[in-house]
Amino acid sequence: MKLLLTSGGVTNPSIHAALVFPHLDAFPTNSLADAERWAADIGIPAYAIDEQSAIAVVDDAVEVVSEGHWTSFGL
Repeated sequence: MKLLLTSGGVTNPSIHAALVFPHLDAFPTNSLADAERWAADIGIPAYAIDEQSAIAVVDDAVEVVSEGHWTSFGL
């Protein structure tokens, strides 16, 4: 499984199993609304995570480990 950490455009999402929108709510342009717009156009599963969240990947299993705010899209 490949995860791509991104805060902007993705040129070829088809080579990744999921994408990550980091720093949720940490900056004015990293709001949940921004993450929703970003995720609407990529066509594969995605996660938006804040500074208190992490993504754990074991084999093909993805788990969000968090004491903060996160959301998933397209799962």
